[in-house]
Amino acid sequence: MAQLDKVGAIRNFSIPRFNEEGGRLWLLQGKELRRQSKEVAFITEMDLQTYDSERGASETRLRSPFARFHMKNNLAGSDKAILINGPDYEISGQGWQWNGSLRRVLIASKVQVFFEAVLTDFLASECAPDEQEDPPAPPLAVRPVPDDAGQTRIYSDKLEMLSTDEGHRFFFLGNVRVFGRNLNVTCDRLEVTSTQSDDEDTGPGAFGSISSILALGHVRIEQSARSAVAGKATIDVKAGTIALEEAPVVFDDKGKAEGHKIILYRGQRRAEVHGKPGETRAKVTLPPIGDLGVFGKEVEERKKDTSGSNSKTDEPSSRP
Repeated sequence: MAQLDKVGAIRNFSIPRFNEEGGRLWLLQGKELRRQSKEVAFITEMDLQTYDSERGASETRLRSPFARFHMKNNLAGSDKAILINGPDYEISGQGWQWNGSLRRVLIASKVQVFFEAVLTDFLASECAPDEQEDPPAPPLAVRPVPDDAGQTRIYSDKLEMLSTDEGHRFFFLGNVRVFGRNLNVTCDRLEVTSTQSDDEDTGPGAFGSISSILALGHVRIEQSARSAVAGKATIDVKAGTIALEEAPVVFDDKGKAEGHKIILYRGQRRAEVHGKPGETRAKVTLPPIGDLGVFGKEVEERKKDTSGSNSKTDEPSSRP
């Protein structure tokens, strides 16, 4: 920093930051650094690489055409665009704040997030109970990034991303829209939680599997001729379930189901409707109604297996 006191600007620079144990925290690079004060600098074409100091692995890469950087306090921000790349996702937006000490990024508007196929594979799984699963995908380090049709794309007004030792947490707020493979979800708020992967092939600190997804407020799930609405939807990836709560209704070409809580099971092509505690009908298991394309086969394939369902049926138009 002594050099910064002697000159007004530094071009094509590279500045690392380490913790007390010598672990790398971040590496700041850019086209030009110009001091505003002893601790604050203006950066043009900022390229910030953050690291997990304990694992020694690269965590995220943040790029922006302009940033105000407070080096001593590990803070940065700008009202300009931001592009963030992780091992398994890409984030873009407008107006951002970065807190290196809290390992947090806030994006103020125009949020777009592309997840690689890990999230899409769960939401749009086509593996039925009597089918064998596809061979394991190649490691993330060599797996090609799919095109838009194979990604899960999430759009929202705002985003908060937290990096922890266990993984990542993404909080989407306002006008949230999720587009998977043959699947659309809208809601007011969405939380996606991931876990770190210690697989030797992917490398330590790699973005691992999605462990849970929580959608809140005016949740609507659309998939071909079936849909669902609820106030809350919880996807448990490990358990393979979607739990719909707060006045849930599931629409199918055969009708609709509604109750206090509806649970959809991956690969079992069934739904359970639970009544309120204390009521006479506490639980009802329905025949194979539409599973939103989340846990079963494609729509036409399901119709071939159902007697008397050779004609195409449109989604019911009457919805709450």
